[in-house]
Amino acid sequence: MRLEDFDFDFPADLVATRPVEPPSDAKLLLFDRATHQLAQKKFMNLLDELTPQDLLVTNETKVIPARFLCEKESGAKFEGLFLGGFFSERAEPNHQQAMTRVWLQGKWRPGETLKLLEGPEIEILSRTGKEAILKIAPSVFESYLKDFGKTPLPPYIRAARKQRTESEDWELDPKAYQNPFACQETDLSSKASPTASLHCDDLFFEAFERRGLQRLSLELEIGLGTFAPIEVQELSSHRMHRERYRISSELWRRISETKAEGGRVVALGTTVLRALESRARLSELGDESAEAETDIFIFPPFDFRVVDALITNFHQPQSTLLLLVAAFLEPSSLCPKALWRKVYQEAISRGFRLFSYGDALFIR
Repeated sequence: MRLEDFDFDFPADLVATRPVEPPSDAKLLLFDRATHQLAQKKFMNLLDELTPQDLLVTNETKVIPARFLCEKESGAKFEGLFLGGFFSERAEPNHQQAMTRVWLQGKWRPGETLKLLEGPEIEILSRTGKEAILKIAPSVFESYLKDFGKTPLPPYIRAARKQRTESEDWELDPKAYQNPFACQETDLSSKASPTASLHCDDLFFEAFERRGLQRLSLELEIGLGTFAPIEVQELSSHRMHRERYRISSELWRRISETKAEGGRVVALGTTVLRALESRARLSELGDESAEAETDIFIFPPFDFRVVDALITNFHQPQSTLLLLVAAFLEPSSLCPKALWRKVYQEAISRGFRLFSYGDALFIR
């Protein structure tokens, strides 16, 4: 199976540069895998599709202001994205030094110094592709980001804003792009938002609770594993970056109970699905760890062990997220071209807004 099989065209004006207001008023396209029927609703109508026997699983990861600006000694300015910590062996035996891993625009060489905007000068220790290791402790870098970091919006949103002569950095992005389920007390920090969650506003929460529906959360730290592009044509050759996740014993028990009682496990977003399917595979090997890392790459065909229904947004062409959706639409197909194209073409023809700030899709 090849990457070129998952390309599609779309009108540029369908790229959403801001969420609708209120967020739960976004469009929702419902697809039934049993009947192949499509229906258009509002996101708030998702509540009509859930029952008290179902379990909605959300990702409570917190998005940090991971995007930063820096410059070379020449004055040339570039953008970067904080990815996390990295432990490097020092000359002293049995001693490790914490370094910072980032994604960097532009051409940089090991030994060069970058200057953070309103921050210190930092030496680049190594560079592989767009990734670089910086000689600074990640805790120090994260402190800098709290004051000067920017919301890690996907580049295509800022590009669309620029094309429409909108401000590239909207003053409401820090709130609009933040996960409404975010746990404040956690050491896991995401560099992108679990965007299916962005539709869940106070109106949605209140109606959810009134109906007596069930919800529990996990954590998956969103990084390159979620949004890095695929750079090979043969999909089996693509390797995902690892991402950390946490799934409590209570959630894992409730999932088993939900299935035993005939309810569905409904994943709010692709990150939830990846975490649950990763945990299932570890459990089959006898590993019941609550915290682990995953590099699971879900593309057709795929045997889903846990998730029965998926709520997601519409994703970019040739992305790992689109491949996951294609697999969920047709889990056993070796050539799943018909359904995902049908769904996406229908959404585009109906004027659905696309990508991170766009409308939603419910696959049951």
